[in-house]
Amino acid sequence: MRRQTVRFDEVVARFHGVRLYERDAEQAVYLAERGGLCHVVITREDAPADGPVMATVLAFEDEWERGAHLASRRGDASAALT
Repeated sequence: MRRQTVRFDEVVARFHGVRLYERDAEQAVYLAERGGLCHVVITREDAPADGPVMATVLAFEDEWERGAHLASRRGDASAALT
């Protein structure tokens, strides 16, 4: 897994087909693919209104690796199979 922090508007410009995976009061999690890699994009819901929304972008080699990461975040082993 590779990790990078960028402005969320850059994510939208670079990744086509970004889609919401889950959202709660603290963060929003999106899924995307680019360059043969699977990505998870995380934004904070409590970002300051006067600054850019920043995103953490996690890159995975394949859907299985991304699924395992998502399952470990939720404590749900079945999510690794989706």
